[in-house]
Order: sequence, then C-alpha cells, then structure tokens
Amino acid sequence: MKRAGGPCVEASPNKRQRYGGCGGSGWRDLCFAAILQASNMQRSARRGLAYVWLHFVYEPLIYRRRVQAAHEFLAGRSRSQLISDVEDAVNSAEAKPFRAVLRDDFWHQQDSPVETRDTLMQRRLLLRAELELQLQRQQWKESASGRGFVAISCNFRLRVDPKQRHYFGKVPLEVKRGSAFDSTVEAILAAKPSHLLSGVHVRFHESGGFAEAGVDSGGLTREFFELAIKELSADVSPPSRPTRQQRQQPKFRRSVSVEGIGQPMFCPQADGSLMLVPSSRPPAVYFALGRLVGVALVHASYGDSALPLPLSDCLLKCMVGAPITSADVRKRDPVYYKNRIEAVLSVQGRHMVTAALMEEKLLFVEGGRELKPGGAAEEVTDANVMEYVALLSEDYICGDVRTEISEFLAGFHDIVPRKLLQQVGLSWVQLGNLLSGVDHIDIEAWRRYSQVRAAGVAEEEAYSVANIFWDTLEHWPAVERSAVLAFASGCSRLPACGFALLDPPFTVEVTPCSGKLPTSHTCFNTITLPAYAQEML
Repeated sequence: MKRAGGPCVEASPNKRQRYGGCGGSGWRDLCFAAILQASNMQRSARRGLAYVWLHFVYEPLIYRRRVQAAHEFLAGRSRSQLISDVEDAVNSAEAKPFRAVLRDDFWHQQDSPVETRDTLMQRRLLLRAELELQLQRQQWKESASGRGFVAISCNFRLRVDPKQRHYFGKVPLEVKRGSAFDSTVEAILAAKPSHLLSGVHVRFHESGGFAEAGVDSGGLTREFFELAIKELSADVSPPSRPTRQQRQQPKFRRSVSVEGIGQPMFCPQADGSLMLVPSSRPPAVYFALGRLVGVALVHASYGDSALPLPLSDCLLKCMVGAPITSADVRKRDPVYYKNRIEAVLSVQGRHMVTAALMEEKLLFVEGGRELKPGGAAEEVTDANVMEYVALLSEDYICGDVRTEISEFLAGFHDIVPRKLLQQVGLSWVQLGNLLSGVDHIDIEAWRRYSQVRAAGVAEEEAYSVANIFWDTLEHWPAVERSAVLAFASGCSRLPACGFALLDPPFTVEVTPCSGKLPTSHTCFNTITLPAYAQEML
C-alpha cells in the first residue's frame, strides 16, 4: 500500500516494479505480505472466536447470572453476594459527599500546561503498562476465592500479544440503539473490575430487538461511547435538583422502571465541556457512569478516542486529585465569576452583593448550604472575604452535585485507582486529551498518514478518486469533517496520538462504480468509495 497525498503521477511503473516486481526485493515483499496476511487472518479468527464465546456462550450461560442478580438487587427483591461489593461501594460514596481540593494560592492565575505529543505518548504507554499490572492484580485477587482461576488461565493462554487486548476477557454488552447507556447500566454494575479492565465487547440491537450483524473489533466500541455520552448530555439547562422524597427512593431498580431513566447526567458548560448535573437517577447510575469512563480510559490507553465531547477541567481535576483555582470558575461561567466573585472583592462590593441578594448580612451560606461548619453564624468581613470567595467558588462547582461526583469518582477509581494515575504522572490535561482526543482535524495530516487501496480498479484510478475525496474534504466545514471521520472510524474526534499513530491506519478503499453509496469498516478505519467520476461528486 502507498501513502495517499502525493500526485497520481507518482504511481509510476518503476515504483510499482520496486514494490511488487519480479526482482529480489519484490519476492521479499511478497513473502512479507504473505506473513502479514496470515497474521491478520489469525487475528480475525481470534476476534470471531471471541465474539462467539462472549455473546453466545459466556453471556447467556455465565455472565447472565450476574446480570440477573443485579436485576433482582436493583428491584429491591433480594441481595446477592455476586454484587455485594457494588452496594458497599455505592453506600460508602454516598456517605462521603465530595469536596474539591483548593489551592493555597487560590487566586494564582495559572494557564493550562502545554503538553507535547511525545510526552503524552510516553504517559499513554506508561498508563497502558500500569493497567496491565492492575488487571493482573485484580485477577489474582479474584482467584484467591477460587472463582477467577479459569478466567486467568484462559485469558493468558489465548492472548498472544498486547494488540489482542484481552478479547476473551472482555465484558459483553448488549446495546439497544436509542438507549445506549440505559440498556447497559446493569451489565456494567454486574461486571467484575478485572473484566472491565479488559475492555468491553459491543453488540448492537435494533429497536425491534434483533441483533445487528457485525463483529466488534474496536469500531462498535467507539460508536457505543459516542452514542452513550451524547445521549447523556443535556441540550438545555440542567434539570432541577430531585426532591427529598425522590432522594429517599430505593437506590437500585430495574432499568425498565428506574427513576429518572433518560434524564441527562451531563450538561455542556460555557467552554463546551461536560460537567455532571443532578437528576432523579439512583446514585448507583452515577457509579456506573464512572466505571464507563474508566473503561473508556482503558481503551484510550491503546490509542483509541473514546469520548465524543471533552470533560470539564474541574471534573478532570477531581479525577486526578488536583486542586481547583479561581481560573476554573471563570472558565466554567464567566458571568457568575464577574457578578459574584469579582463583585464581592471590589470596593464596597460586600455591601452591593448583600443588597443584591436582599440579605441583612453576608454570611458563609449559599443556597441554604453552609460553606463551612458554623458558616450560618459567621459574617463575611474584610478579614475573611478571601476565604469566603474561595469556598463560594468550590460550592458553585460542587455544591449541587457532591453526591453525584462522589459516586462518579468511586466508579472511576474502581477501575483506574487514583494512586495508579499518580504513579504514571498523568496530569488532568493529559487525562482529558487521552479520553477525548482532539477536535481539530488537519486534512493535510489526515491525507499524509492515510493509505489508498485499489480493490478491483486500476491503481491510478484509485489514487485519482482518493485525491478527489481529500480535495472535497478541504472545502467542508469542521462539523462535516467530523461526521466523515465518525462514519469511517466510529468516533467523531481524533485520538490524541493523531493520524500518524492511528491503528490500523486510515484507509481509502476504491471499488468499481456500481451505483452504490460509500460504505465503511469502522473497526479498521476504512472508508470504501466507488470509483465515481469527478463531476458526479
């Protein structure tokens, strides 16, 4: 295969002879291609066997017992020892509402550190190695009770190299279109951490319940993350806080009757990033969401881009344990920062804010919540006004979602412990880049690191169609470019490693023109174009 990007005249007979002629180097290339083809066939066979094992043997005969136990527990009928660790984790997180760490120099304006791609790639490889060790620790921990030995031996025997990504140890997810997250909540809660560390294996179902044809080799997983996060993102203002009566409802119910099903759990901020919002969903659902993002990071360690929208800087800092500053409040809501934070620090600001709030005194209270113990009896003065605005900023970020953040972090750290992130040295900026990739799509880089495959047409014709494809993309807006990338790879954002390290490389396959529309193979980052004439495009 040749790199796309050069003019078609470069595909000369001399070059074709050099790559595939009858000389000595040609025979070596043919032997290498045969070995590569055999290796690819072996990987394809393993993927097929993993698909059959996960969805037709393991899921109905073994894993469904855990999911059914989760069903019974969610419905409040009975408690099962199979998922008792989940209940303990949810209860523990709910008993400890989250409080963000504040910098000592809260007003220090610090720009986000600029990370080079080489540094990010080093962190990604370190994270991947640490996650492999974490997987082994979880497996040995589960094997101590005698339940994980078969899974360990099977997993290590069948996984030949890291690119196999533990196919036989993944969690099978039966995903319904239109409710990608809600249809998999119970399966995510029922899964063991070691299985989630191996990743997920997705099979989509149509609205009628019929399973779609397609074996997940990475593309369906990327599409699942894309659909799940978008379905959980609110397009309007965040919903109101659930009432006291709603909060006293059972924490676990079946997904078909769960309180708040379909309600958003994320809300876009002023900068376009996502932050958790309160809802009437049970706390365990936020625990499952944290687990889902943890699995997304596992897939991102292999170079995949999982989340279609970036997470808020404040949420990313909470995930790695980094302190927040006044700059985080300004970035999240510039209007609030100007009207409440800057206003109270201005000359006569305390009196103006007190009058605007129609209060007699300005106390350490916000929205009926004390900003610190005894805050309802402490008045804001010139001596403690800096402490007041720092606590007010922390309350604005976390006050309405302390329980939700606590559950989310408990689920995330159940898969990726905070200590592991600190050992790797992963900053909150690097974590965000790995999870969400980059939104800017450089057509020149896309073209330079892509391949062109002629399937039933002349090589010159294939390169001609590919050049028309790239020229067309250059004139399209960013939204349509992202749509093309999502159509071909399953994800609308580019992985943090860029097109240069995309695995497998992006490929433009050209077939004879038969009146068909373009198709794609998302698992292999391939778009198939009929050999259209330029005027048809």
